[in-house]
Amino acid sequence: MARIRLKAHYTPIEKQSPKNKKDVSKPISRQMRSKMMEKIDDASITAQVKMALLFHRATSALKTSVATKDGIVTVSGKAKNTAEKDLVTKLVSDIHGVNSVVNHMTQE
Repeated sequence: MARIRLKAHYTPIEKQSPKNKKDVSKPISRQMRSKMMEKIDDASITAQVKMALLFHRATSALKTSVATKDGIVTVSGKAKNTAEKDLVTKLVSDIHGVNSVVNHMTQE
């Protein structure tokens, strides 16, 4: 039996032509970084609001929609009464990162 040796072609990264290299060392600008953090923070705030509404026994997270933009949280949906609407506003305003609350909830 004859043995066949295959020799793999290997070129070190240092010797590769520039068209094969990707420059991943460019730093992210501060503006880009703050926009990325802003998106994460808004998404995080929305998630925290939904969790707070879900775990409080006097609120209905299923009947409430939440949107966050620049720390301003807008809630809408149906509340059983004025007390639930006020409670939602209070719960949302207590969450870290919330600048203001816009409550567009209506009573059933």
